[in-house]
Amino acid sequence: MRIQVRFLAGALVGTLLLGGCGTDGDEPDAGGGKPRTSDTPRTTALPSAPAASHAPAPGKGSKDPDDLNGDGRTDLSLVLPADKPKANAFTARRFVTLYGGAHGPDPATRTVLGRAALGLRAQGGQNEPPDSVPADLVTADLDGDGFPDVVSTDSFEAGAEQGLSTEDFAGQRGVPFVTWGGPTGPHGTAKALRTDAKLSVSAVRRGDFDGDGHPDLVVYGDDASLLHGAVSVLYGPFTRDGGFARTETTTLDDSVGGIAVAPLDPEGAHTPTPLFIHDQDDGEQTAGTLYRGGPGKPLFAGGGERTRKGNAYTFGDFDGDGVWDFATGDNGSRNDEPGYETEAPATEGSYALYPGKGTTSTHPLPETGTGMSATLRTFLPADPDGDGKDALLLDTPQGPALTDPSTDQLSPVARRSGPTTYDDEKIRKEARPAHPLTSRDLDADGKDELLLGWSPRAAISGDQDFVYLWVVRPEEDRDLASFTAPGVTGAGNAER
Repeated sequence: MRIQVRFLAGALVGTLLLGGCGTDGDEPDAGGGKPRTSDTPRTTALPSAPAASHAPAPGKGSKDPDDLNGDGRTDLSLVLPADKPKANAFTARRFVTLYGGAHGPDPATRTVLGRAALGLRAQGGQNEPPDSVPADLVTADLDGDGFPDVVSTDSFEAGAEQGLSTEDFAGQRGVPFVTWGGPTGPHGTAKALRTDAKLSVSAVRRGDFDGDGHPDLVVYGDDASLLHGAVSVLYGPFTRDGGFARTETTTLDDSVGGIAVAPLDPEGAHTPTPLFIHDQDDGEQTAGTLYRGGPGKPLFAGGGERTRKGNAYTFGDFDGDGVWDFATGDNGSRNDEPGYETEAPATEGSYALYPGKGTTSTHPLPETGTGMSATLRTFLPADPDGDGKDALLLDTPQGPALTDPSTDQLSPVARRSGPTTYDDEKIRKEARPAHPLTSRDLDADGKDELLLGWSPRAAISGDQDFVYLWVVRPEEDRDLASFTAPGVTGAGNAER
């Protein structure tokens, strides 16, 4: 049985250094009270609803997979709750894009899209609110027109589109759908990609596994027996009738626990992206397989490299040599079945770094906390000083922190805090820290910003519906933007 403490947040569309470069020593907090140290959440007003939105000006196209209107500036796309999340209720979600401005994402320049605007069928999964978008979305310019397309995973019903059999999936199966992009963003009827009829897709990620400059997609899910997981790579370029150049598939002995892919280059460099497939787990730490492709090399040829056990994992360039490295380690979760509550010393409280070039090394991790204050570790890469070398960004009980694999020094970073009360309920102190969601250079200064989010239930229930969000420039410990999800997705938006 899995001990689920909190959702392992990661980059969506699928994403920051305070100590040493921000606050130096003790600093009075914003309220004039006791000095604020570098590991204390900054005392600022909670994010509020942004101004009424307006649509961005259309661009001419770019190579950045996150530049939805093609104007040469990176945009921030998220799946956010359409209203205030409520306990024991399904929350409607919208696909939100905050378009890039001169100083990063501008919450007042945004679009908010529901299922209809993405061209998906009217009703999603069972009990989902009307017009709620799938939670799993990615962007990539699949047809090479300079404007990213939106790929979602949705259920396909027999008879909905000729040629897409449901075979043994009880009349429906998961299929990736593409909403094609353009100068004003994604629009039109979503087109189903013609994946293997024996695979029901549950999630999709983007990459360039052969390094040819054409974005590829990797999809995973279950085969028709529901006993084996399968992972398929759909190689680009893609055509608007749902076709793609070729495919490659590997089948697992068990279900897929998760996957990770190295990021695409925002300038369109032809850099092969490695892939990691994590084994299924039941709370205990499990291993996985690392695949490194390249020009003319089948990704799954040779079986890949088996890694140590660890339920937290990410790609980054941690030594600055321009080659993707891989980090995986103990995220703190445990199986609570008798005799399985602990991990071996080689796994407990550590992570391993698999460099693109060189030998594997092992490094310590900070404590995750205990009981209700426990926080599952998440791994993200971050380059807050722009030196070309990533640090490992962690989620700790106190908030985000960076660890440098070359020194194992841990530095608190860009900490923000949620409210003391929410919906007339008091929020425990240990449930107030905001969580890191992604890191990315959002203002084109060569340094990564950090996106943080806070949800009233993120610390205990795995809730993804983040209510308060911050885009932080970590070296200055300054917010480039902050906003509320309901304020962004509510009335008065540029929704199509």
